[in-house]
Amino acid sequence: MAKNANDVRRYRSYVGESERELRHAFSLARLNSPSLLFFDEIDALTTSRDHCDGVGGSDVSSRILSTLLNEMDGIEACGDNVLIVGATNRPDRLDSALTRPGRFDRLIYVGMPDKTARRHILAIHTIGKGMHLKPNAVEDSVVTNLPHDSCGSQGDVVVCEDTSAAPVVSKVDDFVRRMADAFTDGMTGAEIESLAREAALRAIRRGLSSGALTDLTSLAVIEEDFAWARSIVQPKMLPKHLKVFEDYAARRR
Repeated sequence: MAKNANDVRRYRSYVGESERELRHAFSLARLNSPSLLFFDEIDALTTSRDHCDGVGGSDVSSRILSTLLNEMDGIEACGDNVLIVGATNRPDRLDSALTRPGRFDRLIYVGMPDKTARRHILAIHTIGKGMHLKPNAVEDSVVTNLPHDSCGSQGDVVVCEDTSAAPVVSKVDDFVRRMADAFTDGMTGAEIESLAREAALRAIRRGLSSGALTDLTSLAVIEEDFAWARSIVQPKMLPKHLKVFEDYAARRR
């Protein structure tokens, strides 16, 4: 069983309700073991006691942190087959008690996607979502991947998805790779998804303004749309931010 523990919120209407939800999440994980309990943005749930501001916030944070530590220690002591995973982009705000042996004692640093990863991410949000792409703006045919486990032709492109043979790179696959290499450098996965969405929206607006739009299937996203989208979607992760994460990961090795 895998459970996302994001239902546990830091501030609730009644005293003790957040702690009760946290205990309930661990209880479900034990009952359904083997299981994985995932805390996204765990820094927001258990801010370090050194960073708490205000008496009320400090009191709530301390109670939630104590509950989490007790539940994690209970799982360790009882030998329950439960894996606890936390994700954060603010490791400096985690309380040191969380990272002691027997708790979150294994750090996995997930860095920025490299060129290969960016290509795959863009392919997921274009080809994978059925986006119509036109590799060459002067061509009349729109090229997409064939949804069949066989080889065939579409326009002047041959696409093969026979799992028993090496895949044939189609013109649209090459187009996506070129767009990824040209426009996604320095982007996170979320920003690449936003880039693909903005390019598709720009293609729709282009079709509406030209009056040539009859239905969505007649639209095609071209390189110009990706170039325009890149002017809208700017990478937010700066080198100085990356260095903070890399230095933290180096200290924890």
